[in-house]
Amino acid sequence: MAPPPGPAPAGTAFDGRYVGQVVLVQGDTRPDINDFPCGPLSYTATLAVRDGWFDYPYAVDPLPHGPLPVMIAADGTFDMINYFPVPPFDPAWVAVRGKVADGTLDATIRNYRCTQRLTAQRS
Repeated sequence: MAPPPGPAPAGTAFDGRYVGQVVLVQGDTRPDINDFPCGPLSYTATLAVRDGWFDYPYAVDPLPHGPLPVMIAADGTFDMINYFPVPPFDPAWVAVRGKVADGTLDATIRNYRCTQRLTAQRS
């Protein structure tokens, strides 16, 4: 039996440039007492959505820095989990979940020690 089909891609319905703030919701930022800091308390992020996809610029140690590809479904939702081989934490993971509606991209970005929230407006 074949697995059920995934959500339909959004196409170009949500394409555009989104600018907003990423805020640390949970986790530690103090590298002097923690070998796994969660990054800054807040920073500005710009995302470009094209053909219903965007690359989330995830940069929290010890996970590999770099963009994570995220597909937006036709209803505006997105739900991506990416796994990384990072000894001794193997397997490490990052989840990017949220929705685009009324020109706002709202996302929660989590791993096993940190949670961030992004709210960005289409500009």
